[in-house]
Amino acid sequence: MKKHLWIFFGLAFSLFSCKKLEIPEDVIKQDKMVAIMIDLHIAEEVAQTKGWSYDSARVMFHSVYKLNVLNKHRVKRATFDSSYVFYERNPELMNKMYKVIVDSLSKRVDTKRVR
Repeated sequence: MKKHLWIFFGLAFSLFSCKKLEIPEDVIKQDKMVAIMIDLHIAEEVAQTKGWSYDSARVMFHSVYKLNVLNKHRVKRATFDSSYVFYERNPELMNKMYKVIVDSLSKRVDTKRVR
């Protein structure tokens, strides 16, 4: 009996683990989220290079720069925050997005070095 239970749980686990994760409709789609996060990383870097203290740069980033980026992409802060939480809870999706983000930011840095 125990053997059948292990087989059942093994099959159930494999079926559920192979299921493709569906992104809820209220979550920002991956390509748009990537674009927003690229802009947020750039904005964060700009805030940090202004010569402000760490705390001041952090406050300015969250109160001004982040809101400007979200407005640019026509996304409400609450929608971004809840979408970010969704991707945080699904690390395979977050990792996939961050590969694109890092690649894009690296290309921007390399382009600036060439100039």
